[in-house]
Amino acid sequence: MELTRTGTPIVEMASADSGRKLSRKQTRHSPAVQQGDHPNGSYDRGDVEACTAAVTATTLPMEVLASDPLPGIHSSRRHTSPQISSTRLNLRNENWPSGSHQPVDGGTQLDDLHPSKNVRIGSPKPSAVHTHPPRPVTDPTSDYPVTSPQVAPRLTSAIHPVPRDLQVQNENLEGQDHLPAPEPTIGTRPSFPGTPPMWAKSRQEVCETLDYFRSYQGGVYFADNIAKGYLLSAFSSANDIFHRQGKLIISHGGGKSAALHSKDGKMVAELAEDQRADDKSVRALLNNFRTNRPLVLLADDKYQLFPYDLQSTGIAYIVLGYYVISHAWAEKHPAENNRGEAIRYKFAFEWCDSQREPWWIPDVGIVPPRGPSTPSVCKPESSRLRSIPAKVNSIQRKDRSLYSQTSTCKTCEIVSVVVYAQGWICLNPACSSFWKLENGYAPPDNLSYSPEFLRTASLPELPELAPLFPSLPALKVHDGVVTSESFSKGWHCVRCGRLSSRFKWEHWECAHCGNVHKVRGRVRQPNELWIAPSNKFVQHWVAENSGITCGRWRMFDIGPVRGSCRSLILPGGIGRIHHIVPHPQSNGEADQVFREYQEQAADGSLGFRRWPIRSHKCRGQLLASYFSHNAGAPYHYVGGTGSTVSFDSAPSAVLNARKLIQDRASAALMQNIGFNEVLSASYMEGQKMAFHGDDERGLGPVIAGLSLGSPALMHFRPHLQTKSKKGERKIVLSVVLRHGDVLIMEGRQVQECYEHTVIPFDFRISATARWIHEQALQVTPVAQQ
Repeated sequence: MELTRTGTPIVEMASADSGRKLSRKQTRHSPAVQQGDHPNGSYDRGDVEACTAAVTATTLPMEVLASDPLPGIHSSRRHTSPQISSTRLNLRNENWPSGSHQPVDGGTQLDDLHPSKNVRIGSPKPSAVHTHPPRPVTDPTSDYPVTSPQVAPRLTSAIHPVPRDLQVQNENLEGQDHLPAPEPTIGTRPSFPGTPPMWAKSRQEVCETLDYFRSYQGGVYFADNIAKGYLLSAFSSANDIFHRQGKLIISHGGGKSAALHSKDGKMVAELAEDQRADDKSVRALLNNFRTNRPLVLLADDKYQLFPYDLQSTGIAYIVLGYYVISHAWAEKHPAENNRGEAIRYKFAFEWCDSQREPWWIPDVGIVPPRGPSTPSVCKPESSRLRSIPAKVNSIQRKDRSLYSQTSTCKTCEIVSVVVYAQGWICLNPACSSFWKLENGYAPPDNLSYSPEFLRTASLPELPELAPLFPSLPALKVHDGVVTSESFSKGWHCVRCGRLSSRFKWEHWECAHCGNVHKVRGRVRQPNELWIAPSNKFVQHWVAENSGITCGRWRMFDIGPVRGSCRSLILPGGIGRIHHIVPHPQSNGEADQVFREYQEQAADGSLGFRRWPIRSHKCRGQLLASYFSHNAGAPYHYVGGTGSTVSFDSAPSAVLNARKLIQDRASAALMQNIGFNEVLSASYMEGQKMAFHGDDERGLGPVIAGLSLGSPALMHFRPHLQTKSKKGERKIVLSVVLRHGDVLIMEGRQVQECYEHTVIPFDFRISATARWIHEQALQVTPVAQQ
């Protein structure tokens, strides 16, 4: 008999050799079921008796049924027998007396059926059973009867409700101090009450705020061969469990599953491959296992084993806490490849008890901390953790006292822990007896964990845990510099727990409750940002065979002094790049504009914002990696009319920047040049603008940009449409932009045939001026922040 859970308590019934076929009733599939998870059916109350009666028909040894106190972790790797069927039943009721524990049909007992207890993945398709009058079945720790749907338990102080004054429109996260009663539907989980201690709506918010998880795509974040964070998500494999209310989580990691990937603009199917001990993510996790180094587990709303529904509340990601890997092993799983199977590494994550009880357990009487109550003082970042060499010859560690049941393989003489109740299995992938029982046969498809293996591991002394909650951004800055990389990170709101990217220049603001955290800094001077950007060239670099020719430097007047300009002619004369370099004595005007930008951005009169990117592959909203402000004609690249201010109401920094660009461009090119739009961009240390082309409809043929602050490298490469092979899209032109420089791109085909990027070395502000024709103003704006 298999007892499983996927959010609500369920019972899975297997009838292997009895010869009885269970009649199938009408089932109801939940639309929230993710790929790889089996939808639950809908059954009546009499199904319980049929389920319990089927226990006697199972082929599992009776000694296993009688001795296994945790049958709820049985799972199915592969179900090939047509005789095997399973049924999931909702066994909850609000009137179940607390503490009762009644055997089910001669000794097999239900484990704790609390919604946060044993949850596991990997069951056959549901089938119905004959209906009979309900019979009472009790649970050892729950307060709810088995024979009717359960009203979710009440959470007291374990989770903060959202204060009424913090509730925001368009946010489906109403504060509650208890779980609402779910509809009595099989397969549903109760919505999460209130808000978790740390949660987010986008992958970017997580990666920009938490040092221990910065992976935008993969599920394992590691550095220097050490895993820092692990994300629990969809596509759980066989035998994955959420056990002891989440204090023991078993999951597979390392990737290489069958999937569709984009290659050269086409979707290509990739078959599942074997995971190897020297794969980067697997290697990092194994290093954590060998060295007893804790890591942080996170989960998203697609992780079906978490006992509460996150999607219904709009929560996409949560932080669970610190875990240590108590055991790691390899096993074979069914896979979509030519062999029909693949090697997968499994990891048993044990909750670190120094954190006290997990915050999602109801009625634990613990108020989870929201992070430090006072901001930290900005200090130089400590050096990185020392790299751990990758040892992949064995996944065993010296301390084998965590589990008493072990055995040595007669073939490879490697000691393996007894993981499954069906018997010892060799877990050494390099052995010819890998994934075989001691009798030499392959293990059965239906495996259940050994009760000894699932008991709380006696972990060795662990190192002191680093703070789980990120510190508030520093209020005290010793040098007044608030444009370094640490100030571009996200922050954790201490009022509602939301992780938010920094999307406003003047301060951090919670995207959920509107809480604000402001840090004041000083105005930075251009001379403190001077950096020698390259030893290979001073002004320009042109690739061989690029077809780009360089003209001579020519002089022009900038007031009482002179500036210089050099033109680079693109192949076939399709356009020109003009680089205008002022004399150092003529940069007073640029210095003043740089100061105005900083002062007006700091007080909010110039609204630098990070706007959403229209096309990306990350979950949730993805903001640009720089701050921008648009004035004059609407420019839909950064948000359309809603993000644009008119020149009449534009800050003086923008107006003075446009005047400086027009004056120097007109003097250098000896023609009157005007612009009706200015896009200002501000880059903190580490931020940059990705490759792009200014080829929007209605743009004039001349685009000019002013560079202020730190030097930057501007790179040009052929546009994707002009080259068929990826290797032909190498950089063909690089230009060093320094404080006060103006770069002009002349010719419409410059944008059609080339794309460019700008990579600053430190804090930098730019102002790019364009002429946008009237027909281009009727555009659809992108989503507003």
